[in-house]
Amino acid sequence: MLVFDFLVAAQQAVSERSEVHADEPVKMRIGHHTGEPIKEAGDSYGQSVIMAARSAGEAIGGEILVSALVKGLTEGLGDIDCGQVREVALKVLAGMDRVYQVDPISWTILRRY
Repeated sequence: MLVFDFLVAAQQAVSERSEVHADEPVKMRIGHHTGEPIKEAGDSYGQSVIMAARSAGEAIGGEILVSALVKGLTEGLGDIDCGQVREVALKVLAGMDRVYQVDPISWTILRRY
């Protein structure tokens, strides 16, 4: 949950900054997936990285989207509420997959970790 907690904290910080500086709002799009990336020469790539990037690409500013795998792994914890589901085409990967919007109300719950 540490990585997810960081994503939530980052989204909260950007949102708070945008409230203070309404004339120059920043809207961050976050996509999250889990898996073993391939690491080489200080870079990470592979299917898990592609899925996270595609999820981020589907998000709108101020939104966190998680893959179906992340949702499945976390739903038993009861800390993350997922809202809308979206079918997304994975350009590099074959087929379609689902991503879920993380309900912003969940963001404050996650801060306890």
